[in-house]
Amino acid sequence: MRTHLIIVALMLGAIGCADRTAPTSGPLSSPSLTGSIPEQTDHPGERAYKELARVVPSHGGLYFDTLTGDLNVYLKDLSEGPAAKRALPLIFGQALAGVLARHPHAGIVFKQGTYTFIELARWRDALNDFFFETIQDIPRSCGVTLPSVS
Repeated sequence: MRTHLIIVALMLGAIGCADRTAPTSGPLSSPSLTGSIPEQTDHPGERAYKELARVVPSHGGLYFDTLTGDLNVYLKDLSEGPAAKRALPLIFGQALAGVLARHPHAGIVFKQGTYTFIELARWRDALNDFFFETIQDIPRSCGVTLPSVS
């Protein structure tokens, strides 16, 4: 909770100290989240999800139901269910084997998704880039200093 308050305070400080004379459009304006989507950042923990996206482009993520052991998979296009059912054991074999050992009757449940994993990851990366730039642009005159991360 305290971390959230600190983040909110920093963001409000950045807004309050922002230079209102900066252009809002044109080549010097900040990147828009509605414009072109940047190249996706490589997150090592997401490699399996990206591999699944190559086989099942509409997958939007997955989770295990802790009570039943079922693997719940979001698909934007439910017709890709059979391809997902074939690919999941190949990509997530070790995790699936562990769950099946604890829940022998567990299955794979497909749910209608709204967004794909790739769409969500690109939006996350665009937001990370946007907020990183916003924090970097805080004028020193506001008295806000951020520790350098090495």
